[in-house]
Amino acid sequence: MDDPYKTLGVSKTASAEEIRKAYRKLAKELHPDANPGNKDAEERFKKVSQAFKLLSDAEKRAEYDAAARAGFGAGMGGAAGAGGRRPFNFRQSRNQGADFSDIFSDLFTDFGTQTRQPPPRKGADVRYSLTVDFMQAAQGGKHR
Repeated sequence: MDDPYKTLGVSKTASAEEIRKAYRKLAKELHPDANPGNKDAEERFKKVSQAFKLLSDAEKRAEYDAAARAGFGAGMGGAAGAGGRRPFNFRQSRNQGADFSDIFSDLFTDFGTQTRQPPPRKGADVRYSLTVDFMQAAQGGKHR
C-alpha cells in the first residue's frame, strides 16, 4: 500500500475534516463515471478510496501511524518488512479486500456521523389453520 497521506495529498497532521475534503475532491475527479474507460483514473480512485477508509477510521489511522513510526513504512500489509518479518495487515479485520460498497455514503454524508443500524425487526409470524378437502388441494383448487 502506498502512503495514504500522499495518496490523498494531505499532511500527516491533517484533521479528519481535511482528510474528508481531500477525499471528496479526488473522488469526484477520479470517479469511473467521470472517466469512462480510463484505467489509470480507476486505479487511482481505488487507491484514494482505500487511503480514505484507512485514515477516516481513527483506530486504523493510529495503528498505521504507530507502525510507520516503528519503521514499517508504506509497504505495510504487503511483502515482508525489515528482517523478513511480516508487519500486520490492515485488511485482516472485517474486509479481506477493498470494499467499495459504501463509496457513495462516504461521499454524501458528514464525516464521522454515519452509523450502521441493524435492519428493522420483522413482525411475528402469522399462523392460520384451514381445513381443505384432499381432492381440492390435490387439484389446486382455491378456497376463501
